[in-house]
Amino acid sequence: HSYNEQQIIKILKENNIEFSTQYTFPDLLGVNNGHLRFDFAIFNKGKLSHLIEYNGLQHYEKPEGKWA
Repeated sequence: HSYNEQQIIKILKENNIEFSTQYTFPDLLGVNNGHLRFDFAIFNKGKLSHLIEYNGLQHYEKPEGKWA
């Protein structure tokens, strides 16, 4: 997990929020039939209630040395 994902985990634990990381759905497939994952799934009494996707800077900045 990235530093920021670790911070989210800390917040969820501190608030006794039931969650799972890298949550997938069997019928949610991406390119080449790969499973798409959500960073966090939030549960209420064992039932899925919310999904969290954290997009860090790597989603917005060009990697060094690539696409030059």
